[in-house]
Amino acid sequence: MLRSNVLFVLFMGFICSTAEENQHMCRKEGGFIYNRKCFWIIFDLTLKFTSAQAEEKCRVFNALPANIYDLQHLNHISSYGREKNPNSDSDYVAFLGMKYDPASKVLTNYHESISDLPESAWLQKPINRKFTEVGIRIANPPMFTGEGIGTGDLFLRLIGVICETDQLSCSSPQINMETQMRSYSDDHLTCTISCKPGFVLDDGSTSVILSCQDNLEWDGEVPTCQPVECPDLSFDGQPGLMHCNGNKYQDGCNFVCDSNKQLKGPRKRICNEDGTWSEIQPTCEDVICEPIDFPAEQGTFDCTDGNNYASYCSFYCKSGLQRWGAKKVVCL
Repeated sequence: MLRSNVLFVLFMGFICSTAEENQHMCRKEGGFIYNRKCFWIIFDLTLKFTSAQAEEKCRVFNALPANIYDLQHLNHISSYGREKNPNSDSDYVAFLGMKYDPASKVLTNYHESISDLPESAWLQKPINRKFTEVGIRIANPPMFTGEGIGTGDLFLRLIGVICETDQLSCSSPQINMETQMRSYSDDHLTCTISCKPGFVLDDGSTSVILSCQDNLEWDGEVPTCQPVECPDLSFDGQPGLMHCNGNKYQDGCNFVCDSNKQLKGPRKRICNEDGTWSEIQPTCEDVICEPIDFPAEQGTFDCTDGNNYASYCSFYCKSGLQRWGAKKVVCL
């Protein structure tokens, strides 16, 4: 349990491991992002703590004492440290996770890889580097000048530790769940935004790949997926009507023939996900009824217009027979 009089510049939980959670909270709370890692400082104004205690403070937040990876990174940490200085009229030192071997004069990172920092990052000459623990001095010019890393006597004003997280992932791009899907590479560094079936991007393609940058921002905007369009249908020349509610995916067209015509084909066509219409185009044709089957031994019949639409047919029974059913039928 940490002491109640420890000052935290950044309070955050880095237990998040998926891009579904917002991993940018470090910036909102005062830290900064470099090479997809978050860096921040924890101060302890009451005592000059040890490197072991410093590491414990970072581990509380699932982090470790920080490395400095290059001069640009050193400048970022120095600038950040000046902003967070609890005593603006003084300089101070913060622990790092790096170690120095005075015998071999080799500087290593926390996990023992050899550091690439140039000599210009040091405040001390090699002859004065007599300890293994490494810290960074934060100065507030013009009263205090000289910033960089060092060991030993540099720790007279040691009141903090710089912590770093593992590499973080960009937060999940916001998509339209009705028209889009997203998937990630195994390392979560790329996200593929795909249109669902029946939808395409403005250029006609169906997907785009976004890359997570070192600043934890995606390298592009999430595109918009538009419904697939089907070609316009025509019912011209047909004795009937066609009504469409559009020509995009899942839109439909209904067909109706005039009263003296019959529809041959589907009553409705739907715009498919591949940009084609369902079924075949219908037509309106003359109504022709089936021939009447009335046995000659029972009587006779005659029709006003054969088997055509609106033709009436009358039935006559032979003498001695009684008619059952309609006297007349009409072709409709």
